[in-house]
Amino acid sequence: MSKLDFMDGLRQVEERHAIQRHIKPEQKPETPARSPSRQGKVSITHWVDPLVRKQIAQLALDADRHQGEFISEALNLLFEKYGKPPIA
Repeated sequence: MSKLDFMDGLRQVEERHAIQRHIKPEQKPETPARSPSRQGKVSITHWVDPLVRKQIAQLALDADRHQGEFISEALNLLFEKYGKPPIA
């Protein structure tokens, strides 16, 4: 059986059993809007040891602050160390 016959068979199964292998373009959900706090911002990803994440989470719990606040504070300290304005 050729690849074309196989794909035709899949389409027939989709139609017969109302199975959707892919979302059709007209059914794709719209991209959700970003929350106002994320407007105009970008994400920075950095891989760390799980203990680092756990320690930041514990600091946030102890200080009743968000983890992101600690990351921003750390970035600002880094910027200041190298003579850059603290903009994080």
